[in-house]
Amino acid sequence: ALSGQRLLEELAPGATFRDRVTVPIAADAEPGAYAVRVGLWRAHGGSGERDRVSNAGGLPVDDDRVEVGTVVVR
Repeated sequence: ALSGQRLLEELAPGATFRDRVTVPIAADAEPGAYAVRVGLWRAHGGSGERDRVSNAGGLPVDDDRVEVGTVVVR
């Protein structure tokens, strides 16, 4: 669910959505640039399986996750 508001099954293909998540970074994290990747899981039915992700051409994406940005630790 997107912040508990919507189920993945309710989204239409190509839909855009925002889901804010706080990700803690350890105080001793090594400095550097880290990719931020997201995936979607199906909570419905309790399977907890990651949903398949494909690119605009319909081809599967590695590990069913999408890179959405970078976090820099200094």
